[in-house]
Amino acid sequence: MKSLSLYQERDSIIHEIEPINKLLYILTTILIMIIIPSIKCAAVCMIISLVLLINLLSPLIVLDNLRTFR
Repeated sequence: MKSLSLYQERDSIIHEIEPINKLLYILTTILIMIIIPSIKCAAVCMIISLVLLINLLSPLIVLDNLRTFR
């Protein structure tokens, strides 16, 4: 029988980050958006989040590409 959970166990950098750190990042971002409610602030927060995500995922993408060429 299929499970009703959305959780998928994987070995990625994002899955290895402690859950408390992910929650603190989310709470900090929400608080910044409440304190400084502007479109520019939202754009800056979004850009910072994308840069952090790309930096976390780029080693995985490079490794995956290297594996396909071997």
